[in-house]
Amino acid sequence: MSDNGKLTLGIVGILVITAVICTLVSWLFGWISLPFRKGSVTNVETQFTYGYTTMQSLEASANTVCNFEVVATNTTDVNAQNQRMSQLLQYEANYNRIEAQYDAWAANFFQGKIIRPADLPMVAPTLDQMKQRVCE
Repeated sequence: MSDNGKLTLGIVGILVITAVICTLVSWLFGWISLPFRKGSVTNVETQFTYGYTTMQSLEASANTVCNFEVVATNTTDVNAQNQRMSQLLQYEANYNRIEAQYDAWAANFFQGKIIRPADLPMVAPTLDQMKQRVCE
């Protein structure tokens, strides 16, 4: 092999090794910087806002369920009562959806599991528990 061929092969080898090292360092830096990114002010604000907003949504949804239970109970017309009961089931399903979203957020290590306000529960209250809290 000529000197030019050896030089070209050497340069290509150095470039490949440099590319591999740069890739490994950037991948490693991504994992090293993860705690700093997750503990950043922006991420903490995002997680706190999501947790509080979702808990408020659970409270509002439970309150709506309570109101519809009263309306459905006090309705004398059978057709209207059936309609109210159908609406009540939809509001209960909505509560269950929000509850599942909250639980998924709280269980996710990179979201609410480690960065969650201390006054928010690890698991969302059930509809019955929330109704006891918010209904009059």
